[in-house]
Amino acid sequence: MVPQTQDLAAALARLDTILERLNRLELQVPVPMQSESVEAEAFVLRDQRAQVRARLDLWDHAPRLTFHDGIGDERLLIGPQTDGTADVADPSQ
Repeated sequence: MVPQTQDLAAALARLDTILERLNRLELQVPVPMQSESVEAEAFVLRDQRAQVRARLDLWDHAPRLTFHDGIGDERLLIGPQTDGTADVADPSQ
């Protein structure tokens, strides 16, 4: 073999070794969970100042959506009443 061919063969051998190591490393990396849903006890939406602007949670075993104004006061509540009918309320009144 001529020197250039030997250099190319050595480079290809090193490349094969690197690819094998990368494949082994790839098998060790956990695959992130892919799901159609996100679960939590509550979801909180905050503005740029970290002020709560909306919250979705459970209240007395029923879902409730609460909207807050710019200073954090509750302004609108949406959820079912105890009899199952819809309830929309302004908690400031």
